[in-house]
Amino acid sequence: PLVVACHADRQALREKVEDMYDHAISSYLQYAFPADELMPLSCEGRWHRSRGDLDAVLSNSSLTLVDSLDSLVLFGRMDDFRFAVQWLSENLRFNKDVVVSTFELNIRVLGGLLSGHLLAEKKLPEYRGALLAKAEDLGSRLAEAFDTPTGLPYSRVHLTRGMQGVPDKSQTITAAEAGSFLIEFGVLSLLTGDMSYYAKARRSLLALWNKRSSISLFGSAANVESGAFENRAAGVGPGLDSLFEYLVKAYVLFDDLELWHIFQDVYEALDKHAKFEGFSFNTDMFRGAWTASTLSPLAAFWGSVQAMIGDVQGAMRTHTYWTALWSQNSALPEVLDVNNIMGMAMSPARDCPLRPELFETTFYLHQATGDFFYVNVTNSFADAINSFSRVKCGFAALADVGTKRLDDRMDSFFVSETLPYLYLTAFPEALDRLPYRDFVFSTEGHAFPLFNAAGGYARLPHSGIQLQRLFPVSQFRPVLRCPKLGVIDRMVMHARRDMVFVPKVAERPLHPVMSCATPWASVILVSGPENDPHISALSALAAAFGKALKPLHDAAGAVSAAALATCASGDARCPSIEEPSLHPSAAGGQDFPTSSACQGVAPRQPFASTVRYPRLEMMAANGGRPYDTATGLWVRAQKASGGGQS
Repeated sequence: PLVVACHADRQALREKVEDMYDHAISSYLQYAFPADELMPLSCEGRWHRSRGDLDAVLSNSSLTLVDSLDSLVLFGRMDDFRFAVQWLSENLRFNKDVVVSTFELNIRVLGGLLSGHLLAEKKLPEYRGALLAKAEDLGSRLAEAFDTPTGLPYSRVHLTRGMQGVPDKSQTITAAEAGSFLIEFGVLSLLTGDMSYYAKARRSLLALWNKRSSISLFGSAANVESGAFENRAAGVGPGLDSLFEYLVKAYVLFDDLELWHIFQDVYEALDKHAKFEGFSFNTDMFRGAWTASTLSPLAAFWGSVQAMIGDVQGAMRTHTYWTALWSQNSALPEVLDVNNIMGMAMSPARDCPLRPELFETTFYLHQATGDFFYVNVTNSFADAINSFSRVKCGFAALADVGTKRLDDRMDSFFVSETLPYLYLTAFPEALDRLPYRDFVFSTEGHAFPLFNAAGGYARLPHSGIQLQRLFPVSQFRPVLRCPKLGVIDRMVMHARRDMVFVPKVAERPLHPVMSCATPWASVILVSGPENDPHISALSALAAAFGKALKPLHDAAGAVSAAALATCASGDARCPSIEEPSLHPSAAGGQDFPTSSACQGVAPRQPFASTVRYPRLEMMAANGGRPYDTATGLWVRAQKASGGGQS
């Protein structure tokens, strides 16, 4: 059950988080600097790569110091900020013999340098622009990864030899990696006057968008040479998260209206196909059917985007669900399965690197509503981190959320995002320490002012073209404001905080039934071979609805002649013509012909996924026993305060 203080002392919470930040940044400076990251259990810096892809962010660039420039200002540590700017101006170099992640260095290092430059211009009279020169140097090195036929960047680049220094370069990049250069490259273009950076970032984003499905979804990984999606799972979690965030924030920052139009289409599609209450599940980009019952805490950021665009009720629901998951262990493991919410023993990945996404959504909701509930829950978040992760030399990530075994890592985002979002919820007045009236936070927590509010910015080529046509009487677009929740809306959403529903998904995903606009059909064709036991198990269920269930493939995996004849008769629900053969052993993956009356895409809930209709299991309360063992339909979590059953 979620336990929060009834009336957290805001001043005490502020001082608590300030003490946490002081412990974290002081430990890095004492034990790790100038290394990229602190190893809090070893009390030393991380100088060597030993963790595979996890270490692709290491570049011997004092990563944590660069990443924390904004947070030093937010926490009022101006002496440390002055030291950091001076040291980086004199010592930071990127002529390193190392292969790095283009995405991670963009959001952490390039973003940190750019935002640090803007802050130093306002805060430090002696500053002469050295960080911008460093940022332009790094940007030119990262830009070499975009030299591909599609404009999608490679996920790795060598800092001195470009792509020539990456002998075994992967041709796969996630959509989040490819689509999350808009802000940093856009700001770099504005500050330097070189518009090629934003052009590259924009071309990469549009390369993904141009490969979307007919239901406006795109997958989580694409091939940089062909642009084709290699992973068809759509959603808001890993592989896609920051892309959606940047569509909104880059629109706000640069007045690039096309990005807003793209986001609106995607948001509607995700809401229709991927959403279940406060969760969004991975969904096949063509069929619109859920593909997994697992969730990643990266998806908890979605509430912040919902709050930004004015869907405050949706954001509150997202926050409620993820906070309920957090309450199970006072931490969020890297992967959760809704089939096993109550018992984390079977969680596929039990580690927790103290990610900021849930705290980010909490901050945005507190900004949007002013509700003291978010201060209370922030107090619970801070207490949990202090209790389980605080060690002599900083804060250690959790290697196991159940046993609270620690991991020897303190990622840079802990000081650039996790602690700042906790702090800004406890003490929103800290935002006044930033010298901007209107600004956005990047996906790494770096603050960038709106170009028309900061002064000194040029205009991007795509800025304002459509806006001037739509709003001819105004020089700039109308300022968007979050709508206030009405009294009834607020009462409803408060009540929903005590209630969390979880879909009961099959342990092994069933072959989805491809159906289309033939509701009168008496036969349903299922993707899979005729000897598949899951199809046999569903036959009785289909019969209960007056339907006959037949396999799409024969035992060898090829499309069966019987299926072809059935579909040609027009008396069947058939696969969409957009879909290739769905069975992995089907020869050549040939397209399955359909009748002219059967050419729509699959609905949100395919028939064979009946187990995904809300048969719900309890998350928290009543000792883990189902609320209604007879039906298992609706359950309620324990109230946040006072205990008992709601």
